[in-house]
Amino acid sequence: VGIDGDYAGSGAHGRDSAAGAAYIFERSAGGAWEQKAKILAEDANMGDKLGWNVAISGDYVLVGAPESSETGAAYIFERDGAGDWGQKAKLVPDDSSAGDEFGYSVAISGDYAVIASVSNNSDAGAAYIFERSDAGNWEQTAKLIADDWSNEDKFGISVAISGDFVVVGAYYNDDAGTSSGSAYIFKRDGGTWSQTAKLVATDAAAGDHFGRAVAISGDYAVVGAHLQGGGSGKAYLFERKENDGSWAEVYQITTDDSDTADQFGMTVSISGNYIVIGTSKNSNKGAAYFFYKNSDNVCNQLYKLTASDAQDVDRFANSVAISGDYVICGAYLVDVVDSGDNAGAVYVFGPN
Repeated sequence: VGIDGDYAGSGAHGRDSAAGAAYIFERSAGGAWEQKAKILAEDANMGDKLGWNVAISGDYVLVGAPESSETGAAYIFERDGAGDWGQKAKLVPDDSSAGDEFGYSVAISGDYAVIASVSNNSDAGAAYIFERSDAGNWEQTAKLIADDWSNEDKFGISVAISGDFVVVGAYYNDDAGTSSGSAYIFKRDGGTWSQTAKLVATDAAAGDHFGRAVAISGDYAVVGAHLQGGGSGKAYLFERKENDGSWAEVYQITTDDSDTADQFGMTVSISGNYIVIGTSKNSNKGAAYFFYKNSDNVCNQLYKLTASDAQDVDRFANSVAISGDYVICGAYLVDVVDSGDNAGAVYVFGPN
């Protein structure tokens, strides 16, 4: 799922024999959310899995299709003046090869899109930057890899972008033991992207899978480690220091009711001082937790968000996103009346 202002997007990668689809919803002046478009790839094929990941920014929606043409692809859809959504570009990297899973994770902000190939180079992973030109074309301008890359790190399992900064998760990195995980910060300077930091948890341990989910907003990044603590999970808040530009862990985020099987931190999202962290295993139904970050960087839990019609194994909060006053949570195994088992649903939360 993705959300920006009055528009939300959700992927359905199993649609139409796994060719996949994505759906755009708009919030009306009255507060109701209505489907505005179903978007499909112009060259759709069975098994492409379009909608595996979705991100939205302004008039653009970025949708990943990691199985397209065996290498993977991502698609840009644009909203025109009449409010209609149409395919603007199909993005593939300059060095694509079979099995790369390009499009496994995606992020977009303004004129910049980030798309990961999580299986690139023997699963070391890579992320690619595409930039929209003045003419409206999207062109690859950078390939991001970790300075200390290693086979099977799965760099790119998660990506996020905010302004001049990109964060990329590599949850199989082994710095603190097998699959302890890490995340990398890249900064754009004069059109060139370079790695400026490697993030690791201060209490990192083997099997934590730190980096499975990442999010960034301004000077703050959130990284999830859903298997930390034997599977209860944890998320970490990092801040960029103004004096030298370095990034430091400033808070460890946990829940009021954590359980060893929750996998808290499987999904994360941040917008300003608000943070949402998902656990699709909570009580076997899933939940999302809403935190407020105060001026001391203490993250206080305000709400636990759950589905009003929650059922076991719905995988609620398997994807989460926040924009302004609204949070959306995907639940891809929800059974829907007249649509069938595991049809999936998205839940919207906002202020009363």
